[in-house]
Amino acid sequence: LIASVRNGQYTEVSRLIYEIRRYNRESAPDALALLDQAMLSTALKLAEEFTPEQKALLESSVHAVTKDCHVDGGNDMAFAELLNLYRQLCGFMSSNIHNMNLSIIDNVCDYLNEHYTDPNLCLDIVAEHFTVSYYFLSHIFKSETNKSFSDRLNDTRIYHAMELLKATGLPVQTIAKQVGYTNW
Repeated sequence: LIASVRNGQYTEVSRLIYEIRRYNRESAPDALALLDQAMLSTALKLAEEFTPEQKALLESSVHAVTKDCHVDGGNDMAFAELLNLYRQLCGFMSSNIHNMNLSIIDNVCDYLNEHYTDPNLCLDIVAEHFTVSYYFLSHIFKSETNKSFSDRLNDTRIYHAMELLKATGLPVQTIAKQVGYTNW
């Protein structure tokens, strides 16, 4: 459940919560209030990872779940509020993941603009520099920019080559080497 929330996968979170609740309703119907409390505690623990603004937005949902659990523990209203709380958690987590990915992409693009002249520059080297996996960086690059890493590197090199062609009288072979191409 926690891993699915951290990945922002509400569909999976919802499925797991329904499954946990169904199992407990069948095996220990009196324990539903305790289950709701445990799931609320888990949600609050996950909320510690959010920004102060996000935490503030979660307060009303937490209050509603807490109120419904105390009034009539394990009821459908408390369950609906609990699902809503987890929906918010997943939404915030997805937003945070997206923002983190965009931050990584921005840093990688800055790095490319500084190191595009290196003919050995590749995804492996950049992933190692940012201490992320090759596959992770490749995936987020494609998902966040709709371009592959190599396309972005090529675009960066071509842009700088065009600038050099406009501003200098250097031959194409020289410019190609200056922007990191090994074969003009």
